[in-house]
Amino acid sequence: MSVFLAAFLFLLFSPPAAAAISPEIRQVKTADRSTVYFLSQRYHLKKTYINENSYLCYGNHWEDIRTVFPADLAGWPEAKLFRAEGTNAIYYIQGSERVKIDNLEELENLGLAGEPVLEVSPLDLEQYRLVNYEDLGLNPTEDQTSGQLALSQKLVTTSNGNTLVAGTDGNLVAIFRLAASGAEVTVTDLTFSFSGIFSASLLSDAFVLDENNNDYEANINLNTNERSLRVQFRPPLTLNKDQTKTVMVFVNLGVCSTCTFQTLRLSLENAASVTTSASVQGDFPLVGTEFRIMAGDALLGQPRATEESLATTSLTVNTGTRLLAKFLLTETSGQEDVFIKRLTFRNNGTVDNNDWEDFRLFKNGQVISRVRQMDANGQIVFNISYLRISQSEPAAVSVIAGLKSDYQALDTFNLQLTSAWAEGKTFGLSLPIQINNLNETYTLN
Repeated sequence: MSVFLAAFLFLLFSPPAAAAISPEIRQVKTADRSTVYFLSQRYHLKKTYINENSYLCYGNHWEDIRTVFPADLAGWPEAKLFRAEGTNAIYYIQGSERVKIDNLEELENLGLAGEPVLEVSPLDLEQYRLVNYEDLGLNPTEDQTSGQLALSQKLVTTSNGNTLVAGTDGNLVAIFRLAASGAEVTVTDLTFSFSGIFSASLLSDAFVLDENNNDYEANINLNTNERSLRVQFRPPLTLNKDQTKTVMVFVNLGVCSTCTFQTLRLSLENAASVTTSASVQGDFPLVGTEFRIMAGDALLGQPRATEESLATTSLTVNTGTRLLAKFLLTETSGQEDVFIKRLTFRNNGTVDNNDWEDFRLFKNGQVISRVRQMDANGQIVFNISYLRISQSEPAAVSVIAGLKSDYQALDTFNLQLTSAWAEGKTFGLSLPIQINNLNETYTLN
């Protein structure tokens, strides 16, 4: 099966080796988008042609356009400042709108002093709607060094031709870089947009991590109908002056047997997609990698975690420890063995870190993971070096905690398995795990 899947992915989706953009090339596009760009080789900047008139007014021909790799084009920043041929008026362009820069002081306050100015056709410039500073969220009358947030994105590439497999978890789909300057900056919300040809049911969940693969404290609102993902940082994400942070966006994909050749990509459309204390800069829209979707549910493992009742079990392991939960981990498809990498529990009772500590995860009477205490989110997270399950070899695991000397005997616990990280042995993909919790509450006694 593994040879078949690898060959299938390679034949369908493997791109040819990327090549650098030649210095002679001026008009370019990528294979996955119709947008055409002019490349300023002098300044190493790109300029988007907003429409057909914008392109043709220079005497260009459609056959002049060369197709380049998205990763190569991503290395060319978008030009910001323009002036019509034979004039001195400078315009700042964002998307389909332009605003006139009235004087050098305003240019400096906007943080654009020293930015190259590209000379364009007057007819091209007229294609952009003339607006005020406020329409673009700019305020040149104030010193912008009071706080600026620059956003950029890094394209994600995978070894299998940028293919995601339905029925898998933890798929990295976008990487965004946030850079603060001038002063401390806070970010409260990021609103991402999904595009592509995909069924809404394909997206089952999403989460964000920082550059060290740590969770951000954030509320995640995935709206499949509106094809949006809102990340609400609570408390706000704070960046010190000249500090940078990375937001990596991951999605969990639902099982889909008919979604092969569907596509998916994530983007930040404009400055309004960012709620922050600072002025926002970026070459919007920041469009991530386009991924192709493959239906792989018939080839993947299907892990399950089922809680077992403690009703007829003695909870007292010894004087200082208590049994908290027992689970049976199984693989139900018989397609591949599964490695359990992490189990995360949450207590729905009244016990807290003043009552218990030293949590241990047991398999066959041996400790396979140990956690000193609950984390700041009230979770018990067991990272596991090796725990393999298969259809023929399920694993029974139990959770035990040590009691502190002054614990409250009447405090209650109801341990729930909230999430798990499972990885298929054959394909190395992260798999969703079916979790069946009971709702049993016990006292520490």
